[in-house]
Amino acid sequence: MAFSRINSFADVLAEAKKTGLVRMAFLAPEDREFMMALKTAREQGLVEPVLLGRPAKMRAAAAEAEFNIDSFVREDLDDLQAVADRGLDLLFAGEADVVSKGQLSTSYVYRAVIKKEKQQGDSRVVAVLAFWEITPLGCFVILTDPGANITPDAETKASLVRNAAAYLKLLGHDEPRALALSARRETDANPRSHADAEYIKEKLAGEGITVQSGNFSDLYAAPADKRPNILLVPHLVTGNSVVKLDFALNVKRHTLVMTSRGPVLTPSRADTWPHLVEEIALAAVVAARLKGGAP
Repeated sequence: MAFSRINSFADVLAEAKKTGLVRMAFLAPEDREFMMALKTAREQGLVEPVLLGRPAKMRAAAAEAEFNIDSFVREDLDDLQAVADRGLDLLFAGEADVVSKGQLSTSYVYRAVIKKEKQQGDSRVVAVLAFWEITPLGCFVILTDPGANITPDAETKASLVRNAAAYLKLLGHDEPRALALSARRETDANPRSHADAEYIKEKLAGEGITVQSGNFSDLYAAPADKRPNILLVPHLVTGNSVVKLDFALNVKRHTLVMTSRGPVLTPSRADTWPHLVEEIALAAVVAARLKGGAP
C-alpha cells in the first residue's frame, strides 16, 4: 500500500489533525509539561487519552495545566512498573493505538515491551527509532538504534535496518538507503562496523534496500536522490551520542519504540510541551497509517 510522502514534522502535524482521534494511553502524565501537551493534543483533535498513573500527582499536574481530566478514562495505579505494564496490555489488546510514557523511567517501558513481545512469541528485535528532520536538507532520516540494543551483531543490525525501512515506507519514502556508520579508512583495516555493513548489504539486496558504510559527512555530501535516509550506528554508545546532535545541528528529533502492535513514545522527561505535541502527532500518524493497511 502506497502512502503520501511526509518530509517534515509540519507535514506530520497537518496529517494528524485530519486523521481523527487516536486512542492513546499516557503513562504517569504527572507534571505540567506532559499535561499541557496532552491538553493541546486533545484540543487539536489528535488523541482520545487514557490516563494511567498516581491519582494525586495526575490531578495536581492537571490543575497546573488548567486542564479538566474528569471526562477521560483513568486508571489509578501507584506502582510505576504496573503503570507501564498496563499501558502495554491496552496496546496489545487493541484497546489503545499508541502508548506514551510520561514521568517514569524508560526502563519500565522497555521491560513492559519486552515482556509483552515474549508473551506473544514475537521474535522481532525491539528497537528505538529516532526520526530526524534535517532542515537544511529538507528530508527525514531514521537513526537506529540509539536506545535498546547495546552491541548488536550483524544479524540484529540487518533487522534494525529492515525495521527502519518499513517505517520509512509508512511515511511514503519507498527507496530506503542505509548508511552504516564506520571508521573505515583507505587502509587494509576492516573494522567490524564495515564488515557488518557488507553482510547487511548482501542480506538485504533482494529487499530493495541499499546499504553502504561511511561516515556522518556522507549524509550531507550525497546528491538528494542518493542520500541515505537510514543511519545505522555500530552500538549503543555511538547511537546515544549521535542522536543528541540535534542540540548542535539544525535537526528536529522525535523518537518511537516500534512494537508488533504499534508505536510507543519514550520522550525525555525534560522535553517541553510543544515538543511533546509533535511527538504525539508523529505517533498518531504512524498508528493511523498502520491501521489503514500497512503491515
